[in-house]
Amino acid sequence: MVWHDDSTVGVTCMGVPFYAAVRCENGRFVKGEVAAADKISYASCASVNSVLEKPIKWSGIPV
Repeated sequence: MVWHDDSTVGVTCMGVPFYAAVRCENGRFVKGEVAAADKISYASCASVNSVLEKPIKWSGIPV
């Protein structure tokens, strides 16, 4: 994870295309757009009217 605020994480992944995924306080998981290797994918809990669960549970998922 390279960045976060109350509702969004930014994730980078070396060497492979991927997308960010994060768990929200309301129990839902959201994923970001697919990003190229070494770029940033953002996943936002705002899309499901929530904020990030604490502690933040995130991942970069290879595609």
